[in-house]
Amino acid sequence: MTLDELKELLQKNKVLLEGELDPDTVIGTLGMDSFDVMMLTFDLESAAGHELKLTLSDRVGDILRAVNDGN
Repeated sequence: MTLDELKELLQKNKVLLEGELDPDTVIGTLGMDSFDVMMLTFDLESAAGHELKLTLSDRVGDILRAVNDGN
């Protein structure tokens, strides 16, 4: 998964992106709540083909690594 694909998923989940999204962005700073993270997790797990454990304190770069590397 690329950064642009993650942006599309965030927008699909009604997350309003203000400014640039980069690997150091903490997803909790995007105005998401725990339900939003759960819904994003479902979409990411579907794309990745494995289970993920996301929290509001995760950084975008860590999420992309987890999706792409299976960790």
